[in-house]
Amino acid sequence: NGENVPLPRKIAYVSDYGEDYIYKYASLNLNGTKWNDTLIIIKDMLNTRFNNYFNSVLLNLYKDGRDEIKWHSDNEEQLGLNPIISTIYLGTKRTFWFVHKELGFKIQVPLETGDLLIMHEYCQINFKHAILPEKMDTEPRISLTYRKVI
Repeated sequence: NGENVPLPRKIAYVSDYGEDYIYKYASLNLNGTKWNDTLIIIKDMLNTRFNNYFNSVLLNLYKDGRDEIKWHSDNEEQLGLNPIISTIYLGTKRTFWFVHKELGFKIQVPLETGDLLIMHEYCQINFKHAILPEKMDTEPRISLTYRKVI
């Protein structure tokens, strides 16, 4: 609707397509950038495990526990119907939440720096996920969410 909505985090997007690709995420259009050595090493390790599945990464910087990502499913058209999303967490410990869309039960997963969370096929269809505010947390956190765009 043309309204500017402030995001509670900083975001960057890196892809095999570089600057020539625009990733549509929520109501944003993110220009891709080229890979750096560290992100390529991580991508290569994940691609070894997942048979060359990942071709991009969405990087999120949360300045402290007040920064959040609300309940959602990653259902962008360019991810396809059943995407696999691998997330690497760096920084302070936070709780990653899942809620089943039909049954309503919740699952909490505490994540610490260096942890890898993999949302396999059908996760986005069956669950929403979130990182909810933890106001006592004053430290930053980074998530690297590797995905395949089609």
